[in-house]
Order: sequence, then structure tokens, then C-alpha cells
Amino acid sequence: MRGCTLYIVWATLYRCALDIMIWNSVFLGINILHLSYLLFKKRPVKIEKELKSIYRRLFEPLRVPPDLFKRLTGQFCMIQTLKKGETYAAEDITSVDDRLSILLKGKMKVSYRGHFLHNIYPCAFIDSPEFRSTQMHKGEKFQVTIIADDNCRFLCWSRERLTYFLESEPFLYEIFRYLIGKDITNKLYSLNDPTLNDKMCRPYTSEPLRR
Repeated sequence: MRGCTLYIVWATLYRCALDIMIWNSVFLGINILHLSYLLFKKRPVKIEKELKSIYRRLFEPLRVPPDLFKRLTGQFCMIQTLKKGETYAAEDITSVDDRLSILLKGKMKVSYRGHFLHNIYPCAFIDSPEFRSTQMHKGEKFQVTIIADDNCRFLCWSRERLTYFLESEPFLYEIFRYLIGKDITNKLYSLNDPTLNDKMCRPYTSEPLRR
């Protein structure tokens, strides 16, 4: 850029070379645009305050870049709410094909035929087993009932659009496979040993991750 600028000054003041001045002005403009693009790409990516907890807890330890996380959470998902006592899914009624959600705030209770199974706390998937089952069978219904035990907020993806997006992002696809598998394992552990329920799925705290 400095060279182009000097050529423009030289061509204008000393040589009156219009063609040299024009060409170097064009090159200077292209360099300025390229520099602006690079600065734009390197700008700090701001994650919404409400989503920072799940990024730090789930995605940052797996080296998911902030810009990729923002694409994941910014295009085809929304934050929804449930009041205490409202139903997220009803067994044998609600379809498992529509969505995948992560709890942001509050607590949910999972039951089967009226019998309590386990709780769901922030930074845990709400319906990871059902999401996994839809990869093998479509048209199924929830086999459990999930009810908000507190006022809850959760991040909800359209299952179809999320699947298309993950197919175009192989790295993130593997991340999701790992996170969902781990979440299902935690749920199974809490079923086998109810005393682990509060220990393994306790609410997220803002303490920094130890590495």
C-alpha cells in the first residue's frame, strides 16, 4: 500500500502520468478493501450473554471457534420459555422428529407412566435420546414426559435444519455426536443410580474451566 501511494504521488506531481496514477489508485483501493476484510474476519466474536454458559461448558473445551458456535446458534434456532408446570413433551403424544434443545435456565423433570426418572439441569440436552433415535426411526413419539419443574429457558433447534447444517460442517457434526452420546450416558447413569442425579447434572456454575 505504501508503494502504491508513493507511485500515485510521483505520477501526479512529477511525471503527470495519468495512466500510472489510475492503475496505482486501483491497486491501492483493492489493498484497502482486502485489509478491511482481514480486519473484519479477525474482529472479536461476541457470544450472547445467555449462551456463554453452554459455550464455555460444552463447546469451548472441544475447541469449537466462537464464530462457528455463533453460526450454529444464530441461524436456525431460538430461545424458548416454559413456565413451571408446563410440558415440554408428553409420552406417546409429542413427536420426536421436530427439535433438539439444550436447557439454559431452570430445571426439568422426566417421568415415565407417572414415575420420576431424573432431572435435567442447565447445559444439558433435553431430548438427546430422542434425537439419537430419529437417526434410525422417524415418526416416533416421546416415551417419557418432560415437565418444567421451574421457570425454564432453553435453546431449541429445528431438527431438520440442524441436520442439514451439521452435514455441511463435519467437525461440528463429530462434536455433536460426542456431546449427545455423553449426555445420553449421563442420563443412563442417573437412572441406574438416582444418587448420582444431582451430582452429575448439577446446575452450571460460572467458575472457569480447569485445564
